[in-house]
Amino acid sequence: MVRKSAKYSATIEDTPIDMDRKPEDGWHLAIRWMIDEQRLGAKYGTVGYAVIPPGGGRHERHLHENAEEFTYYFRGRGIRHIGDEFVEVQAGEFGFVPAGVPHSMRNPSDTEPLEILCVYMGGPSLQKAGYTLLRED
Repeated sequence: MVRKSAKYSATIEDTPIDMDRKPEDGWHLAIRWMIDEQRLGAKYGTVGYAVIPPGGGRHERHLHENAEEFTYYFRGRGIRHIGDEFVEVQAGEFGFVPAGVPHSMRNPSDTEPLEILCVYMGGPSLQKAGYTLLRED
């Protein structure tokens, strides 16, 4: 049985990859905005599902001035640069980035993707979260 997205739910399969997020803009990954103001009418947060590919996949240094970020790592491992610290992350862990703190993520593996669920609390869209690319990595 195939399940289609309902008024208050979303599936990875039914959520398109955001083709506006390009490598030249710091997005060396595929992201799907599962829940946000445009897709499901959220008012206070955004949920994205990202796959950072092996062999150089990354999200360049950025911040979101208006939103905290909660992250769950489903598969793989990564290196997160938060403020002035480098933190190793792996599947099964949660991560947190305070609003306004510069951060980035990269996949150090040559073979395994890094799959992530990211939640922006405080912004129902990337723009309202105050997303700013810094390009310092």
